[in-house]
Amino acid sequence: MFEDNDISGVDHKKRSGFQKLIADIEQSLIDMVAAPEQPRLERNCSEGAQIIGTSQRNGVLLAFVKDNEIDATAAAGRLVAGFMSSMAHHEIVVRGECQSRAQRQRSEQGRAPKGVRPIDYATNDHVIQDEAIAWRSRRTIWHSLEALRSGR
Repeated sequence: MFEDNDISGVDHKKRSGFQKLIADIEQSLIDMVAAPEQPRLERNCSEGAQIIGTSQRNGVLLAFVKDNEIDATAAAGRLVAGFMSSMAHHEIVVRGECQSRAQRQRSEQGRAPKGVRPIDYATNDHVIQDEAIAWRSRRTIWHSLEALRSGR
């Protein structure tokens, strides 16, 4: 079993479990790969191309709990796998764009960003004056120290 839980595909971190899977396929130690769904197996387009190509060269069947099996040795299987890989990547990109747009919109409206409560904002989007003053003071001191360090 190869496991890469909680490793995002967005930032292209090395997935040791995925790399070991590829190596074992190339050494003909595996003839079928089973995963919950294709996007969980490949986290980005380059991994998609890698698993499809490696599976094709070594006659490996890709099986998914939530989807159909994909025979990477057949042209139709590679077409479906490539399409599904592109769709998964598209969903990641669209979700990121939506989240960025929502954060930008909240900022333009003067509202606090989503997530962990930022310093100097209450959860109801009101500014907490004591924290805001303290934060500005810290920032001013930090910039002064940076200026001294750099000789400006």
